[in-house]
Amino acid sequence: MPNQLSSELEAIEILRSRSTAPPASLIAQIAQTPKRPVSWKFLITGISVAGAGTLVVSMAFAPRISLGNVVKAQSLVKQFSLVNTRLLGGNKIMVVETYSDGNRWSSTSRNENGTYSRIVMDGSKTYRINHFPTFIDTLEIDEATPMPRWMFSIDALLRKGNKASIQYGLTWHGQKVDRFTSQSTYRDRGKTQTLDQEILADSKSHLPLVMKIMRDKGSWGDTWEYNYGPVSADRFAVNAPKTAQLVDLIAERNALRSRLAAKPIVLVDRYTIALLVPSGLAKTFKGAQVRVNGSKYWRLPNSRGLSIDGHSWDFINLEGNLDCLKLMMLKTTEVAIGPKTLQGIAICPSGDVRQLVTPFKIPK
Repeated sequence: MPNQLSSELEAIEILRSRSTAPPASLIAQIAQTPKRPVSWKFLITGISVAGAGTLVVSMAFAPRISLGNVVKAQSLVKQFSLVNTRLLGGNKIMVVETYSDGNRWSSTSRNENGTYSRIVMDGSKTYRINHFPTFIDTLEIDEATPMPRWMFSIDALLRKGNKASIQYGLTWHGQKVDRFTSQSTYRDRGKTQTLDQEILADSKSHLPLVMKIMRDKGSWGDTWEYNYGPVSADRFAVNAPKTAQLVDLIAERNALRSRLAAKPIVLVDRYTIALLVPSGLAKTFKGAQVRVNGSKYWRLPNSRGLSIDGHSWDFINLEGNLDCLKLMMLKTTEVAIGPKTLQGIAICPSGDVRQLVTPFKIPK
């Protein structure tokens, strides 16, 4: 959860791939306790027109406020809670709870089988809990990181370039709201699909109360429900399972820096093998077969640039019969790139290679 989606199509694939549902008790609690209850199927339920003269106009001619006012109002808020309900394929549901209070934030996604992922940033460090015992069970300690905008900001979540219609002064659960809607299409797997966006914002403060983005004639998508005000301190408690393996990414990053030289480094965790290659060297083996410790690999297309202490590197994922655990036991290995063989290449083991290099990524 908490990494920024690189494209709309990637977002679509990630949402389609989610298959686990939260506990029934959690869904029931969310349905019963919010101050502004809402159905993820029909946000329009409970809305009534405040007088016959309610306006429905294009944003370009809005006489009162525009969506920009809502975006600005939300950007000034530092204390809020958010429930993101995801309607996935096959009528499956996932619920993600997010909280923010000043420089602290947390986000938790739970499944009905007791597994969950959780991120807590307590103002000084970031803690990531991945509790999926048959697959991974870790507590990662990392440097302080801000909450990604795509987790809460309507400006980051909404698709840009769509003209919206606005209805002013509607009554929704006893509260005056302004309703923004837009309908458009997008291409997915060679087909044209529908994309419907809707926001209900408080008419006085302009803060968003509910946002809904639904795709493919409403068959799947997301609803975000916002509440504002102080957040209980227990929302930022780490509370990792006793079974979790500790992963100190800060220490691992320092170890990586100590191994840097003008030749590749092998990064490995239990599920990933990657090369960290000086950027000038990376293009010399584009498309070439790679052998690490005698095993054959291929370069994956999702390489990207890193900047570490002022020097440029390429991070290259490898694909093949991954021999991760064997590599993690070694200090150095042999790396063959096409006809060229490099000896004594340092191995840098990690609890999470992807998170290890995240602070070094060069923005696209």
